[in-house]
Amino acid sequence: MARRATLPVGLLAVICSLIYSAPGGAQSPPAPKRCSVAADADDNAPHGKRISAAEVDAPHRKVIIERIQFDGPIHLADTDIAQVIAETNQHDLDADGSGWVEELAEIGLRGAWQDHGYFRVKVTAEAQSLGGDSSEEHFLVKAHIDEGLQYHLGDLRFANAWSGDVMSFSESELRNAFPLREGELFNVALIRKGIEELTKLYNSQGYIDFTAVPDTDVDDQLQRISLAMGLDQQKQFRIRTVDAVGLKPGLEAILKSKLKPGEIFNPEVIEDFFEENKSILPADTSRDNFQVRRDVRVGTVDLFFNFLAVGAVEGVVLDSTGQSVSDASVYYGVGDDSTIGESHETTTDCNGHFVLDHVLAGNIQIRAFKKSDGYIDRRFVHPFYGHTNDGEFPEIQVRAGEIAKGAVVRLGEQGALLRLNVLGADTRAPLDQVNYQMCRADQPGDNEYCLSTATSGQREVPQIVPGDTIALKIGANGYEGSNYRDEKTGSPFLTLHPGEVRSLTIYLKRNNSGNEH
Repeated sequence: MARRATLPVGLLAVICSLIYSAPGGAQSPPAPKRCSVAADADDNAPHGKRISAAEVDAPHRKVIIERIQFDGPIHLADTDIAQVIAETNQHDLDADGSGWVEELAEIGLRGAWQDHGYFRVKVTAEAQSLGGDSSEEHFLVKAHIDEGLQYHLGDLRFANAWSGDVMSFSESELRNAFPLREGELFNVALIRKGIEELTKLYNSQGYIDFTAVPDTDVDDQLQRISLAMGLDQQKQFRIRTVDAVGLKPGLEAILKSKLKPGEIFNPEVIEDFFEENKSILPADTSRDNFQVRRDVRVGTVDLFFNFLAVGAVEGVVLDSTGQSVSDASVYYGVGDDSTIGESHETTTDCNGHFVLDHVLAGNIQIRAFKKSDGYIDRRFVHPFYGHTNDGEFPEIQVRAGEIAKGAVVRLGEQGALLRLNVLGADTRAPLDQVNYQMCRADQPGDNEYCLSTATSGQREVPQIVPGDTIALKIGANGYEGSNYRDEKTGSPFLTLHPGEVRSLTIYLKRNNSGNEH
């Protein structure tokens, strides 16, 4: 009897990671170099010291693979292995590090086998140096391959992720977009390609947030994996406005003739415009010249094309004590418009260093935030937050084609992080929908300084609140409302300190009348 079972969550996660990662059999582009806190860094410094860009980008010797030797028989052709070697050697892998061997095993070799139906293949590898010089080192790679079973595609089905939604495309249209057919080898690269084609298909009708999630059912006896694609089309978007700066009038007219307000937004039209006119567009034109501002509530997009001269900014983000801040989000604004650079946001490295590319030439302001540490994004700040992260955000003059160096961004007052768990007093289970109202204690009776929100009763991500004293009210449909009161002092106020992380558990009693308070 065939052993047939739905893949568990862990294995489903594996296939998702394979499908959405770089093509198997090809090495992914080298990841950005990661720095580490220097050994002589101050042990009391939470973020470590800063190192220079020269230290981060120090040259290294390149990996050159001469041959891969297998310790047993394999079913892949010599040409397939040669392709893995060639693609690996194209990348600038560090011969003095050990990570490249694991990358070769997991991405190059494992990916090559999975593209030939060996979905559960296991690979181990080790490298033997064959010598080299100051610029490169040559290696023999010894690999062990446990191929496992070779699978073919079983049933292929398409279904809406949400029951009740109407399919926007017919079954035949979806199958025609998917390059893998039932009975063919289960090829991860082709499944990835199929998801890309489905995305293009849905994008063409304005479903720009479309996602496709594969669900699998494996039959080891028949050596088949059936695939059900869960399609979440989400909101359909239409064009509301189209604006362009830095284009010649004739070219701007061509662009706007292809993107008319009221029409369904198809991103492919923009790709075609860039491709068809690349010879007459400004020399440094890239996809970064294009921004989409969407209104999910009404399903519209505002399109902004910026072909003006740009430069870059390099600098560091510090906290109020002068320590560098890692993983901070950095962006720029022009005058009162803090959204103009939102598509060019970057993140600091572990030494607080950042490089912000594609910045409009002229006078700009660099800004930063880090929500996980209580530094709120000031673009969306509410009066409730007061001066939280109202820091020193420098104004800089950027020249076209140049890098403005030495920018120092100092984050402002750190907020506190508050995680609220609201449970039913009778069930001790999190409530599905909870209403919070938090007000500043120093502004009594002024609703302008109150923040209201609705969320689930168990917050996975803490809420940033001012490092100050606040009043807190919690309510839920069918439960009695509750005003926070300190169990020890009886105070109606909750006092939090900058940087503090606090968890509170609140129990609400059922309201017999069924009305929300």
